[in-house]
Amino acid sequence: MTSPLHVLLAFDSFKNSLSAEKIHDALSKTISQLYPSSQIDSITLSDGGEGFLSSLSEGQLLYLSDSVILGPDGIPLSKPVPFRKCERVIYVEMACSSGIELVQEPNCMICSSFGTGQVIREILLRHLDVDRIVMGVGGTATSEAGVGALLALGKGVVVDEIELTQENDLFYQGLDKITWMQEQSHDDDRTFRVEPLQNAVKDTLARDSWRFFTGQDLAMLKDIKFSKWAQNRMQQEEVPRDEERYQHLKNQFLERRTLAEQDMIEFMQMRLDRVHIDIASDVKTAFCGTNGAVSVYSEQKGASSVHLRKSLERGMLVLREKLLKLTGRDICQVEGSGAAGGISGMFHNTLNASIESGIELMAQQRNLESFVEKADLVLTGEGRFDSQTAEGKTVSHVCKMARKHGKCVVIICGQNLVQQTNLPVYALVDRFEVSQCMKNTAHCLQELLTENWKKIMQND
Repeated sequence: MTSPLHVLLAFDSFKNSLSAEKIHDALSKTISQLYPSSQIDSITLSDGGEGFLSSLSEGQLLYLSDSVILGPDGIPLSKPVPFRKCERVIYVEMACSSGIELVQEPNCMICSSFGTGQVIREILLRHLDVDRIVMGVGGTATSEAGVGALLALGKGVVVDEIELTQENDLFYQGLDKITWMQEQSHDDDRTFRVEPLQNAVKDTLARDSWRFFTGQDLAMLKDIKFSKWAQNRMQQEEVPRDEERYQHLKNQFLERRTLAEQDMIEFMQMRLDRVHIDIASDVKTAFCGTNGAVSVYSEQKGASSVHLRKSLERGMLVLREKLLKLTGRDICQVEGSGAAGGISGMFHNTLNASIESGIELMAQQRNLESFVEKADLVLTGEGRFDSQTAEGKTVSHVCKMARKHGKCVVIICGQNLVQQTNLPVYALVDRFEVSQCMKNTAHCLQELLTENWKKIMQND
């Protein structure tokens, strides 16, 4: 009779192919067949990107069901944006509003984090009991330093004015894409009647801000002027809170669900004073430079030419110098400030947001270490195992935890780009055609595990 085997499955999703939950389902079935006496624990993980909300185990999953939220390309999202509320804390997944999977083709030059700012604004105004927002920021389509999100909080709240080297009417070119979708995607659930959609988008912009700030805007950025309130925060000046005024505006807002323009600006600033934002990041990328957001990630987001990347980097340097002048602190020295196109750094400097390791936050929330301690064998993985895996990704943290407790750990991934590693790594594309891996990921995972089970058990 075989001795019991305690197996822990701790996977992140395989981007564009299979969720962590489905990966676990497939592997659990196979392990049960290969080793019937096994005991299997399953913990879905995320380092801040796709699957961040679904990997959380606490709180209630809610939706912004009656808001027009713009996707990264300026097209309103067809599905309500989810978030998770646990007492006075709300968890937000940036990939749900500004994710790269929300666009037909990556092009950070015409994409914005505006929708993410809308989500934060809606949460601040709808959930007045909340005092903390945790935002997972991986898997985005954007590379505009999060300026779009700041603008969506409302004109005059954080940003007073944007000055470009030349005017950019790119947003209205984005409206042309809506017409194209109407003509080409009749069966798509994101198909809309064009005229009402344009009106809805324009109404949203008129209400929330004065521009849909994209990568091309960043490339042409000449200056950004922050509100007096934002400057005080950035310079860490203590401004006494007027609780009586806050309660007055709060009561007015609850009664009318709206406020006069200047009162709304003031109320939003008061809400931001009372809500701390934590950025759950999956990378340690700097804001700019050779290890910066543009250099590392913009090419895979559609900035395919050197010219485009240089123009984006120039915009990042404009922001860096502006923030340095205002605060005396170099944003590039903040680890992880380049996550999600630089939104981490901008939120850190302008809203005093904290930047944390997404996987460490998730591991603590899911009590990962206690499951590793009980396991005989730990299986983990992600879509692509590469040099960036060591920078705060799920797999590196699971492996670190397994080594700490002397556990055998095996990596199963879609693609292995690491030349040298002391750990056993099994990659789908080393065994199957890429098209087969993408189309039948679960089956390929089961076949790969079955073929290598004896070898895995010998290493255990």
